[in-house]
Amino acid sequence: MFNIYWRDTTYSRRGGFQTNHTLKDFELTRFSDDNQTVNFTMVFDEPYLLGLLIKKSDNLFIDVRPGFDTKGLFIYREEDNITQPVEGKDHIIHTNVTNYYLDKKTFYKRIPLLFDWNNNMMKTMRVISQNSYWAVISIIIIQFVLLSWRRVGLITLWILIEYLQLVAFMPIYNFRLIPYLYDAFKPTLVAHLIIFDKWPLWDNFVFDDDYFNDNYKNYWLSIGRLF
Repeated sequence: MFNIYWRDTTYSRRGGFQTNHTLKDFELTRFSDDNQTVNFTMVFDEPYLLGLLIKKSDNLFIDVRPGFDTKGLFIYREEDNITQPVEGKDHIIHTNVTNYYLDKKTFYKRIPLLFDWNNNMMKTMRVISQNSYWAVISIIIIQFVLLSWRRVGLITLWILIEYLQLVAFMPIYNFRLIPYLYDAFKPTLVAHLIIFDKWPLWDNFVFDDDYFNDNYKNYWLSIGRLF
């Protein structure tokens, strides 16, 4: 019934480069009770490359297939079936049919920044990130012990922590990075002593689900974590 595809930011409507990309997988997951809403899951080939730009967007398109007769769409309710013969009719079962029509034959929607942790590339980067936390913590501790033992001052340690703080907040300002690169920045958050996912002293801390803006939300930096 539908053609489902996406176009990236290189697509040009003025006779330039024009490619409609197909999905790696598309699955209907649930038909809602109102018979008008369908939930579905899409899998893109390289999800970490989509939704990176703000002013120019990657778009998902859903078009009715050429030649498909949308006027033939109908749906009925079982309780409206009449199972007894009706006078003047030569058939037994009649159905109360409600017709539905599509307002549009084509529709497109902007593809947002994607975090697909089932993707092999992104799973690998997450594992590297998790191990990097311990590496950064070890470097800070070892440097503190050595500098204290040698009695040469801790200025190099403070400079290291200052740079880690600058790096940690780079993605949060006004630009986006390829999603798996977020994890490359996250280990530097230990310089802020951000080592808990949530506020550890109270399970229902009011700020654990609040964020300053969408960039902080993409980075999983809730106000609770910053506390």
